[in-house]
Amino acid sequence: MKKQSKLRTNKEKGITLIALVTTIVVLLILAGVSIVVLFGDNGIIKMAQEAAEQTNQTAQDEQKHIKEVNDKINSGEWGDRNEEEKTLVSEITKNYDENQKAEDIYGNKIVIPAGFEVVQHGTDEVEYTYAEGENKNKPTVQDGIVIQDDDGNQFVWIPVGKITNKVGEPTTITLGRYKFDANTATIPGLEHLVQSAEEFKSTEEDTNDLTYQQNYSIDEHMELTERIRGAGSIAKDLATFTTKTNANGGYYLARYEASFRRVEENGNTIKKPYSVESQGDVWQDNSSPSKYNDKQLWNFAIREEASSVSQAMYKNDKFESDLVNSYSWDTAIVFIQKYSEGNSNYSNQTQKATGIILNTGEKGKTTDKVCNIYNMASNLWEWTTEYSNAKSMGVAYPLVCRGAYHGGNNYTPSTRGSTYQNSSRETTFRPILYFKTVNE
Repeated sequence: MKKQSKLRTNKEKGITLIALVTTIVVLLILAGVSIVVLFGDNGIIKMAQEAAEQTNQTAQDEQKHIKEVNDKINSGEWGDRNEEEKTLVSEITKNYDENQKAEDIYGNKIVIPAGFEVVQHGTDEVEYTYAEGENKNKPTVQDGIVIQDDDGNQFVWIPVGKITNKVGEPTTITLGRYKFDANTATIPGLEHLVQSAEEFKSTEEDTNDLTYQQNYSIDEHMELTERIRGAGSIAKDLATFTTKTNANGGYYLARYEASFRRVEENGNTIKKPYSVESQGDVWQDNSSPSKYNDKQLWNFAIREEASSVSQAMYKNDKFESDLVNSYSWDTAIVFIQKYSEGNSNYSNQTQKATGIILNTGEKGKTTDKVCNIYNMASNLWEWTTEYSNAKSMGVAYPLVCRGAYHGGNNYTPSTRGSTYQNSSRETTFRPILYFKTVNE
């Protein structure tokens, strides 16, 4: 019995040893598998490393993309620019979907309307000569910066407010209505501010009668904010024009007197003005619409039509178009007199009588291109939105023309011509552009 018990005990010990060896072998196998799983080519650690690398690369790619987007935004290619960054006018050579803020090399600000580009020096008789040295031929505010849309319409920036010159000295243009002295040997072309835009803004609510406008009349001429009998058309929105123009530092004046064009819109043929150099012969004494040819000078336009087609020239939420008002005409003359060398007496210049209507901007036939603007002192009278109380023999002359014309020796850009005529061979018009909002 004792022997049997001993054998059983040894057998039990033998089984335990085998189990131990088996366990060790299994553990070794598991260890090997674990090592492969952890450290193999497709192991967990390898995959974790690759995932970490991919995450880092994705983060780097994202940062790169963000930088590219910011660069495009800051360059003006997309949307608004960073407030601290500026765009030089000379860099804007393509159209945009938004109004674009810019400045010239002297820090003078300018706003480019959506859909327009800056015309560069030497293109379409555009000249930028104010800057010198390494900045020669770059557009500056003093030159009259020209912009152009896809149809070729050109407008010139008329600055308002403080303008810095090439030696860093500021001068000021006040948006307003002016009376200009006659040409004398002592004070040629001196302008006197009659009503600033701020004065208009402070009185615009008192429009139930003409008292306040008459207080600011110039030789019986004034701007109206409401239609009255016999006054015809009025400016689209003088309050917006004066307020936003002051805030944005300027507005745009058509470079040329209007040319005629027909366009198709929504299946209808409508008349629109071009602001381009006129082509072909001007009309004779025949105002029949059949004589209206594309890009010919648009004379025989009644003022109501000149106003309506100017206002409808552009339809968008970025800027307004309108017929020239007395503020825009007078301030443009002040701009020319202050910033165009040799033209301090521009308000009193006139075209010599020739008996021939020149095509607007026709090369070789007129020298009346100042600050890149054509024919404010020559060619034809131009309708404005001003109103006149002038009468003769009981007959009212409420419609107002500005500028000189081909056959008038005594008419100048500062002339306010009162008339009752709706249209004539000697009368055309010129649109303006201004912004609806403050482009900050």
